[in-house]
Amino acid sequence: MKPDTIIIVATVASHLRNFHLPWVRHLRAAGFKVIGGACDIQECADCRAVFDETVTLPFSRSMFSWRQAFQAGRELRRLVVRSGAILVHVHTPNAAFWGRLGLARVQTLKVAYTAHGFHFHQGGLGLANRIYRAAEQWAARFTDALITINQEDYLAAKDFRLRPGGRVEIIPGIGLDFARFQPQSATVRGVEGALRDSWKLPAGVPLVLMVAEFIPRKRHRDFLMAMARCENRRFHAVFAGDGIGLDSAKLLSQQLGLSDRVRYLGFRRDVPELLAAADLLVLPCEREGLPVCVMEALAMNKPVIGANARGTRDLLAPDCGWLHEVGDVKMLAEQIDYVLSHPDEARQRAGQGRKRILAEYGWEPVRDKLIDIYRRLGIMVKS
Repeated sequence: MKPDTIIIVATVASHLRNFHLPWVRHLRAAGFKVIGGACDIQECADCRAVFDETVTLPFSRSMFSWRQAFQAGRELRRLVVRSGAILVHVHTPNAAFWGRLGLARVQTLKVAYTAHGFHFHQGGLGLANRIYRAAEQWAARFTDALITINQEDYLAAKDFRLRPGGRVEIIPGIGLDFARFQPQSATVRGVEGALRDSWKLPAGVPLVLMVAEFIPRKRHRDFLMAMARCENRRFHAVFAGDGIGLDSAKLLSQQLGLSDRVRYLGFRRDVPELLAAADLLVLPCEREGLPVCVMEALAMNKPVIGANARGTRDLLAPDCGWLHEVGDVKMLAEQIDYVLSHPDEARQRAGQGRKRILAEYGWEPVRDKLIDIYRRLGIMVKS
């Protein structure tokens, strides 16, 4: 008997690789054929190894690449017809919007959309917020399950009108692999000293880590400006990530006289090891879906300072870390000084955060919630 087919789509393959391959494996083990689609998916060896089939869909990172977007939506519709898929699960705003529009007239298909952070958000620019909200509201009418991962997006989506019988859901993120983020892991702890030695850090010097792509909304600038204001002049900062804003951040650190205390590592896959070497994680980002680096830090029993923004506050409030208002450099500096000078309280809050992460944000709760959502759509996935 031919297996039922499910298509999972994102704008870029890295999103599928980083967040959804465990779910793909589960679906395949449950007897489904799973097809992956993204603009660059043929370049992703991990995706090709895990999906039954991979298909290039020319989605663009730009919401306004109209011609390319319409083409991608048409090709997704053709893929559905060719494969006989019973469900398309879309991720990332551009692929989700144009993909759902392309599938609007496919009557027998179920469509699920996981919003990993709407482009509109509290504190966003008025016109942009209205445009993005209107786009999400329009596409929601072609959606059977709209899945959110934080409270702000969940409450916003409750006002959308979905297909008849459609539901708005909330799940605890993408599911953290706790096996990789064990604070007492011999493998992780064994490289801590080697990393500090490679960075030529004197013994006892505190290390503050930021893990984020160098794009404006991550607000690396806020961290550097706060670092220049801190009373503690001993700690060093390490940035893991790459992106269009990297050169600007390097220039700013030079202008602020911080070059001898700042290291830029580029894209890294050894985040558990970096966290083991760090004393504190900072994330001043203005909006998130549900920040994985914060979950990873808390799983590693590390204190976290974050901006009081969507996603981040879901993880840190009320007493699992420290929150400052977005853009408040003075308060961020004060919090860094406070956390580094109060190690007992830092450990206490990190411990509370670890308990929350272990209880709520592992892979099993996410998997079980997705199984329930799929079953309500008539897709009977085995546990």
